[in-house]
Amino acid sequence: MPFDHARRIMGEFFNGWRRKAGCFLLVMAALLTGAWIRSFVVQDTVLIRNYCVGSDRGWIWWLEMPDMDQWKWGSQTIDSDWNDETGINWHFGIRYCAIRYWSIAVPLSLLSGFLILRPVKRKPAKPTQNSTAPTSDLQS
Repeated sequence: MPFDHARRIMGEFFNGWRRKAGCFLLVMAALLTGAWIRSFVVQDTVLIRNYCVGSDRGWIWWLEMPDMDQWKWGSQTIDSDWNDETGINWHFGIRYCAIRYWSIAVPLSLLSGFLILRPVKRKPAKPTQNSTAPTSDLQS
């Protein structure tokens, strides 16, 4: 079978948790990078009960809104002439958190590269038990 060789090589590559975790983190970093690029064109907002999660101009943010008990999703195109140098300007006065996409995507990419490209340490073979006791050169 022509695929047996490829299957064996891929099985050896994904042996252990490091490379599997590295590939998972690489997929997560790629998804976040896509959302990061999208956030410069489209503003996305998801209302889930008392919380609002959004993506806007390179930021991902979370906001607590205690009086909003609804489920809603929305997106709108960002005006190209609007420029906010401070990032996000909120006027809610409620608990919120905002973080730049790059501060999540770049470390995930670096960590995935480290986990995928780092050589796998092989366990050394156990020594045999048929060794003789060392003799001393100094005899009294």
